[in-house]
Amino acid sequence: MKIIKYILLILIIITTTSCYNYLEVNEIAIVEGIAIDYIDNKYQVILEIIDIKEENENSYLIESESINLEDAINNIKKLSSKRISMSHLEVLIISKNILNNHFNNLSTYFINNKDITTNFYLVYSDNPKEIINNKNDNFKINSKTIVDILDIEKNNKYRFDYIFTVLNNNKTFKIPYVSLDKNNIKIEKEDYIYEK
Repeated sequence: MKIIKYILLILIIITTTSCYNYLEVNEIAIVEGIAIDYIDNKYQVILEIIDIKEENENSYLIESESINLEDAINNIKKLSSKRISMSHLEVLIISKNILNNHFNNLSTYFINNKDITTNFYLVYSDNPKEIINNKNDNFKINSKTIVDILDIEKNNKYRFDYIFTVLNNNKTFKIPYVSLDKNNIKIEKEDYIYEK
């Protein structure tokens, strides 16, 4: 009788301790960067996703739009055959329009979303889509290029979580401006000062 109990106990342990929601790496789309603009009363969202199948570093883009930021991002999740993971997000590129008129909505979405890290760099551009869609043979992942440039200073003042804390204390904060110079990403630090 004891042997049967032990066998049953072992079977129960083996069958109930598996990883029921485990995903293979190739089933996950890892988001490196996001570009967000607001045009014609719609949020335009583009995700730059690391292509892990490639031997050399590479990325691909998925784009969507909606009158609501959350809906635009959820539409991308529906378009992707993989599970979208924003837990490793490195940079968010926003337009001047977002910065001037929709920053509160944007910050609320990112702060309240438990699936997204808030330790990413925040930059702005005249055309975020152009920045994230830039083609350069030397720098294949545009989001990573921005991060590499900003990481040189080893300063957290351009990171979203720091900016959000400063913003909540009713202070001004500075944000880098990103542009293109002959398909090379160029960053002008502290060019724009946002005031709440």
